[in-house]
Amino acid sequence: MPFEKLYLELTDACNLNCEMCYRKTWGNLGSHMDVSVLKQVVGDLGTIREIILGGIGEPTIHPEFYWVLEQLKDREITLTTNGTTIDERMAEALVECVDKMVVSVDGSQLIYDRIRGFEYNQLIKNLNLLNQAKVKAGKNTPHLLIQMVISKDNLEEVSHVVDIAAQLHADTLILSNLLPVTIEDSDSILYTQYDNSEIKSFFNKVRSKALRYGLEIKLTESKLKTDRRCNFIEKSAMVINARGEVVPCYRFAHHGTEVVFGRFKTIEKVVFGKIGTQSLDALWNDSAYENFRHMVHKNHYPSCPDCDLVDGCDFVRNTSGDCYGNTPSCADCLWSRNIVYCI
Repeated sequence: MPFEKLYLELTDACNLNCEMCYRKTWGNLGSHMDVSVLKQVVGDLGTIREIILGGIGEPTIHPEFYWVLEQLKDREITLTTNGTTIDERMAEALVECVDKMVVSVDGSQLIYDRIRGFEYNQLIKNLNLLNQAKVKAGKNTPHLLIQMVISKDNLEEVSHVVDIAAQLHADTLILSNLLPVTIEDSDSILYTQYDNSEIKSFFNKVRSKALRYGLEIKLTESKLKTDRRCNFIEKSAMVINARGEVVPCYRFAHHGTEVVFGRFKTIEKVVFGKIGTQSLDALWNDSAYENFRHMVHKNHYPSCPDCDLVDGCDFVRNTSGDCYGNTPSCADCLWSRNIVYCI
């Protein structure tokens, strides 16, 4: 079966240096996707309709960002961005080419300014520029999705972000959990392994408020559940990182670290090929890549967070393998548990 969705990481560089961003522990960042790689990808897309411009970097700072939009504008484009680079020219280009835009907002002015190191008021001005460009063009796209990464540090800001999303005429509000990359960061998580009635009650109140505004709301889980579903695999998605490498998901796009319920873990990049060596279809149909997708889709991997032996297990220290013999291992993935959200 051919792939149906493409995640394109135009760059792994970013114009911000946010607190607790998981890119802080990802090695060798700061590269833009080479133009030759971009041209090969664009020329080999065939009938693929859905493109996500995102990843660990800020897509809009790529030197050829406008060229990319022009090349892809006849397809369904979703852009994930921090929104800080939007000016009149960019707003017009986004309205012309982009279908959905996901923008991160962490709270009101004081919280946002501290976390992002960027002026909250300027972000709001940028997003209003976008709305003005939509009115001028007589279009309702790009549909605006506001995403907030929630933790103990900004939980009280959620209500304000609901208000802001409504004022900006957003279509959707996404609340996703913090993915800690250090033991210190892990003290701020809201989710638990077992019942979390307090957070569940809080989410119900947030949901009610959002619905009163007419906002669609997407909530991540507040506790560990048995269900596991990888959006990258289930939606037949290919991910190409900024170096032109085919990787299975955002989690495996770079080397890094994470903390899963208090356990420090090393993440190792997983590559199933490189742009320029074969066609996209040939890379997708690589036997090792196919076997990996089958393993994840069929849930043929262990569940480390609720294993009785986890405290004495060496496998949980990194993603290189697991007790089922899988290499690499998805056994500790919080994305597949819908604790961390991906578009």
